Amino acid sequence: MSVEAYRVLAVCTGNICRSPAAQMLLHAELGAGATVTSAGTAAMVGNPIEPPMAKLLRESGHATSAFAARQLVAEDIIRADLILTMTREHRARTVALVPAAVRRTFTLLELARIAASGEVPRLLGITPRVRFLEFVAAAGRQRSSGKVISDDDVPDPYRRGGREYRASYALISGAIDRIAAALR
Repeated sequence: MSVEAYRVLAVCTGNICRSPAAQMLLHAELGAGATVTSAGTAAMVGNPIEPPMAKLLRESGHATSAFAARQLVAEDIIRADLILTMTREHRARTVALVPAAVRRTFTLLELARIAASGEVPRLLGITPRVRFLEFVAAAGRQRSSGKVISDDDVPDPYRRGGREYRASYALISGAIDRIAAALR
């Protein structure tokens, strides 16, 4: 009996820095039970990951050579069980394309904060996919509790220095660690 994988979509602007990093780090943390993809709201279609981000990913054991940037389309959003955006603007653009995705679209830092809050109950779904879907639903309810946090954006390191790439990578990696811990 095969178990259906849950689907996660990471979104940034060009799909050459932040969202590919999130894609690769999420895939490593979530394992075979998840299908993780990424796309950009203004993608540099076909481009590889920017060299400074690719270097950080390779240093962490991720293969980057096969990656090619993709444009975000409605079908990506419709298929995803969870959409993680790098900024609030990306979240707004994603939801504008598919309004029904509002409850399963979060900024990465927003979901990490909710996951680490301890306010999402430990879930006991029968399969990893069911547990994952329960987690996303519970996080959506937690978000609607009225708390507004203004600093939910991962800064874009594109065409900036190594320090900015390392800072962006560290934010993404730390957020994914918190999300993965909540799913264990």
